[in-house]
Amino acid sequence: MTHYVSHERLWSEPMPLLFQRQLGTVRNVIAPDPVLNVLARSCEENAEINTAFVGTKFTPHDFRRLFATEIVNGGLPIMLPRLAELEKDLWLRRKRAQEEQWLGEIEGIDLTLTFLRTEQADPERLTRRVPAGLGIPRPRH
Repeated sequence: MTHYVSHERLWSEPMPLLFQRQLGTVRNVIAPDPVLNVLARSCEENAEINTAFVGTKFTPHDFRRLFATEIVNGGLPIMLPRLAELEKDLWLRRKRAQEEQWLGEIEGIDLTLTFLRTEQADPERLTRRVPAGLGIPRPRH
């Protein structure tokens, strides 16, 4: 699926997108603001039950990082050339995160890069790996 990236003023390459919906026969990407609003409400509701969620904010990009980490850490057999492509993309995202001072994002990307390098160095581990607990995200200030 492609979508228009307003802040870059261009259409994306075809890719799987996490936040999408189907209206009739047309599949569309859900705009970032409604997703952010739903995530913010969910965090507020969870904070009433679990104080660890007080002040916690998620963004759609957090989910991309979490899924990428889970894929690599969970042992999904990804071809090595695809891993090199993922690594290149992660380095570009890390550079942008540094420019934008997204500290939590940098931490997550570094974790994903660590797992990715392990995958590239030792493909035999795919069958023996156990998932790592990532814990609860920390509040952003």
